[in-house]
Amino acid sequence: MPDDTENNAVSNDANAETENAVSDADTLALATLKADLNRSGNFPSDNNYLLFLIAASRDWLDAQGVRDDGSAMYLQILVSRAAYVYRKRVTGDAEPMFLRRMVHDYKLSHMEADA
Repeated sequence: MPDDTENNAVSNDANAETENAVSDADTLALATLKADLNRSGNFPSDNNYLLFLIAASRDWLDAQGVRDDGSAMYLQILVSRAAYVYRKRVTGDAEPMFLRRMVHDYKLSHMEADA
């Protein structure tokens, strides 16, 4: 059975590979999500899970008609959604009203810009 030192080395290698394959936008989203969740440490597989939440939130937003335009507003919605999903697994709370409102406002502002 491998000792903890070997397990940590494998976990660090996996995190390094994941970080190398991450876009600049995902790096910014990950850093913002970690700040939102007060996750300042480096935990094994933490980045993988948080990046998964970001990807799932991006897919959810895309299904809602919210497209990534590179704006800070989109980043805030993306990170807020990912943070909500992270916290919901413990609390079971419904989606916060502020998040629904941000999505609604974002969609309205882009409809006006497209018109």
